[in-house]
Amino acid sequence: MASDQSSLRPRITFSDNVSTPLDMSSFKLSAHIALPLARVINTLEFTNHNDKTLSGDLTFPLPVGATLVGYSLDVDGVLIDAVPINKEKAKQVFEEEVRSGKGASVVQQVANSNSFKTSIYPLHPNQTRTVQVIYSIPITSIKDKSSIELPFLSTQKTQKSAEVEWTFANPDNNLVVEFIATDKKITSNEPAQVNGNRKAVSFNNSSELSKVESILITSTETLADNQVTVQGDYFCARMRVDRPASTPVDCKKLQVLYDASYSRCDQLTTDSTLLKKILDKYPSATVVLTTFSLGLTSSQEYNSPSEALQALDKTIFDGATNLDQLEQLLDSSCDLCVIFTDGQHTLGMDITPNTTYSTPLYIINTSPSCNSQLLSHIANKSGGKFDDASRKLSHETIIQAIGQPTFSILTSDYETEQLEQVFPIEPLPVDDNGYMHVYGKLKKNVNDADITCMFKFGNQVANHITIKIQRTGDDKTVIQDKDNVIAQLWARQKLSSMSSFPEYFADEIRDLSMEWKIVSPNTSLIVLETIDQYIKHKIRPDDNLKQMVKSYEEALIAERDDFDRRKAHKIERVKVMWQARREWYEKHFEKITLDSAAPKQSYGESQSTGICAEVCYEGRQMEMEMEDCCEGEGSYFSDDDEDEDDEADDILDCLEETCHSIASACATISSDLQIRNNGSVDATISVKAWNSTAPYMSTIKSAPDPYQSYLEQRREFSKSPAFFLDVADYFLTALKQVDKGINILTNLLELELESEQLLRIVSYRLDQSKHHEEAEYLLEKVKKMRPDEPQSYRDLALIKEKLNKLPEAADLMNQVVYKDWDDRFDEIEVTALIELNHMLVKDSRLPVCDPYFVYKMDLDLRISMAWDTNDTDVDLHVTEDVIGGQSASYSNRNTIIGGHVSRDFRHGYGPEEYMLKVAPQGLYKVMVNYYANHQQSLSGGTTVLLTFFTNYMRHDEKAELVTVRLTQTANMLPVCDIKV
Repeated sequence: MASDQSSLRPRITFSDNVSTPLDMSSFKLSAHIALPLARVINTLEFTNHNDKTLSGDLTFPLPVGATLVGYSLDVDGVLIDAVPINKEKAKQVFEEEVRSGKGASVVQQVANSNSFKTSIYPLHPNQTRTVQVIYSIPITSIKDKSSIELPFLSTQKTQKSAEVEWTFANPDNNLVVEFIATDKKITSNEPAQVNGNRKAVSFNNSSELSKVESILITSTETLADNQVTVQGDYFCARMRVDRPASTPVDCKKLQVLYDASYSRCDQLTTDSTLLKKILDKYPSATVVLTTFSLGLTSSQEYNSPSEALQALDKTIFDGATNLDQLEQLLDSSCDLCVIFTDGQHTLGMDITPNTTYSTPLYIINTSPSCNSQLLSHIANKSGGKFDDASRKLSHETIIQAIGQPTFSILTSDYETEQLEQVFPIEPLPVDDNGYMHVYGKLKKNVNDADITCMFKFGNQVANHITIKIQRTGDDKTVIQDKDNVIAQLWARQKLSSMSSFPEYFADEIRDLSMEWKIVSPNTSLIVLETIDQYIKHKIRPDDNLKQMVKSYEEALIAERDDFDRRKAHKIERVKVMWQARREWYEKHFEKITLDSAAPKQSYGESQSTGICAEVCYEGRQMEMEMEDCCEGEGSYFSDDDEDEDDEADDILDCLEETCHSIASACATISSDLQIRNNGSVDATISVKAWNSTAPYMSTIKSAPDPYQSYLEQRREFSKSPAFFLDVADYFLTALKQVDKGINILTNLLELELESEQLLRIVSYRLDQSKHHEEAEYLLEKVKKMRPDEPQSYRDLALIKEKLNKLPEAADLMNQVVYKDWDDRFDEIEVTALIELNHMLVKDSRLPVCDPYFVYKMDLDLRISMAWDTNDTDVDLHVTEDVIGGQSASYSNRNTIIGGHVSRDFRHGYGPEEYMLKVAPQGLYKVMVNYYANHQQSLSGGTTVLLTFFTNYMRHDEKAELVTVRLTQTANMLPVCDIKV
């Protein structure tokens, strides 16, 4: 709990970063070559150079086509294998263990990208931790050579050494490893060590080491052009297909769709160089340059390529990315369309498998991280092609493909009694070298089968190839590699067929990922350190930890017996809390005069000025006494063993059963309580606009062109959430330039993909700006990412209420009331019930599981506060500058005049609220105090959303919203005055 002495505590100023990056002190890469797959093990050692125990993060890219299949963390000097777990639960468990000071580590895929993020705790001061990251990747095998290029995670300036070793299933004395920098190859300062089928090389020179970007491994061991490899039931059919001859498109008018969102602000030079070469291919073509980010930025026709390039060089990168608008941006008069984008769809309606495109799209990515799955799908669906130029793909290869009909596999024909689960299942381009791979399973007791693959060129069927699948064969066609190479490739291809749309195929992706221990958009890998942690979170330890597995299974049996008791306890606790709030509301507060007024209590130096007149008012008697309704029997409580979707379904079933009886009760209640509207208060809400004192704001405000000044200042503050929030607020509030303000605000979504904190920051400010649909989209993401936090449901419910989606809003708020939550969120159910009754005033037919909770609390004043960060303590203070008034806060929750402050949420998010049924005349001063940050990281900036209501739940209700950014603890900030 916060203390009244908080003003005496030293202020702590936090960095404005969202997460704490890790320093890597050493790196080892081991690659095992077993055609057609390489298994790569990255062993990373981290050192904490700070004087605080931290939780740290590392984000790293994987090569296109790679699949993360393993992860380990050192525990007491031993590497412990991770286990697969639902992605949202992994994050919940990790953060809970960090709060309790217990060790844990998790690795997850960053949404809409080919990057992965590992989080580790604890990192003790000046000590090291070790993790292993394992992925598999197909090997490119053409003519007389096989090769793979692997990223080299060695760019950290603190790194001291690195080692690379590679082994191969078949001896190959001609196998070569090269270290690639931007403009040259780098040689190790140590000679290669050879031992049988193993080779190794080391780096100890940090200056050379920091230059290495990737490792190129080449071998003379290859696969045949047409070869079937079988492993158990699984097969891989590799075939080389000759591309038909084609006639180049006569392009007289070319459209360039250019993604000018903030995530691509470093790509202009690279893009311009490549685009010039593309336009050189069509020197006489008219060029339509269309730039977009959150919306259409500009679209202009140029008579020459040089004019278009000059215009491109003036592009301003600003705002989030909305790829849903691609079809609307297409110019039907153009012969070709080339798109530059990284595919990071951060705001807008989701693209679905049913989305269609009217013209072939030739999509190019030049960014280090991109959503290659989605971009490939869009290109394939349109009949165009996706090329990732960041893979060092030659410009000539990219340019040659533009305008050419797509050569792709159309379908696979086989007997379903012999084969099953054959992939790909939709059109997929033949690779640049003319190879196509088909994966599938032989059914049990089937020893051989035929499969015919049909290919298309543009919109015409081109040719077909028939291949025989056999369980027996020579050493190259039947393998027994211990790593299950072919089975892994099959699982990877099946996952790839669904990964463009992880929301649509969530269950299938989860099941496949769990079975094969693959990190996917919906699945993470986690390591815990003790059996108690595994039992607490109902996560089965890895099979190699046999004693832990035995203890876990025994504990799980005992846990199930306790479920019914916990269910009954939950509902009784909520009823007790709700009854206490009702008793507060029904309490009669006597008339307060100057003579009877108690001394005011106020925070710090904030003193009431008093009111020089007697304030005569009587506490209003309730015109009716709410009768207790009979208790419903459909209450629902979550069981940790059950899936989140199943929990939601059970709640909805429960609501349907009791909705009819409650609707009639609500109608009676709503009718009887209309009398209270006669007692509405006349009040004025004066929100104190957020006024940042940061130096960059002074510069921007005084500039003749504030937007140009913002762009100049952005170079220095490009990674600062506070910067974008401050500037966006200025454009939205002071300058009333809404479009620019929203673009600036949504840059936050591009800073770090899949950060619920940034999603909340943006959604809160969008809510304040009445952009409710955009806020709803972001809060849907937050709910999916954090289903373990009731605030995720509450925030989304409040937005849906504003969009008049009352049934959806009520369903979400019911879940806040009835689900089991962590103890740190205790009493949020009461706030949710008040807000649920607020919805019932609008529609008395809305479902509520238990009629006992239907009770209208109309108020003169209500103030609600929520914030965006976990494990932080922000306090709400209200100084009642009226006769008899006090300072209402966590330390004085019930004031003499009837003010009430809800429970103090000390570990994140809120909500905290102040309520006053009958407000005496005077001034109510609202302040917030950033009391403490309990996060095990170096980031600490917090965004607070406050909503101020007068005449709450009445026909003349008014509400005002404000967001403020806090970066210092022990800082009392005035945010609003309400004059009654």
